[in-house]
Amino acid sequence: MDIEDRNKSSKAYYLFRVSLDLGMGLLYLCLGIFILYYKSFGNLEIGALFAKILGPLMILYGLFRLYRGVRALIPGK
Repeated sequence: MDIEDRNKSSKAYYLFRVSLDLGMGLLYLCLGIFILYYKSFGNLEIGALFAKILGPLMILYGLFRLYRGVRALIPGK
């Protein structure tokens, strides 16, 4: 049994992966919403087209990470 198999079978690793998916999903979701509504970050300005593309992509990826984390918590999946 190598280290990859031990990591995948341990409960601590499983809980770490679930919490990472949920935490990063929330982070990407909030950051995507933030980018859509605030086009400037102090001295750094984001173009309207770039914000309209990057914001929804980050929101979609955040929703995917949340879905994956919640799906892992549901018993029987």
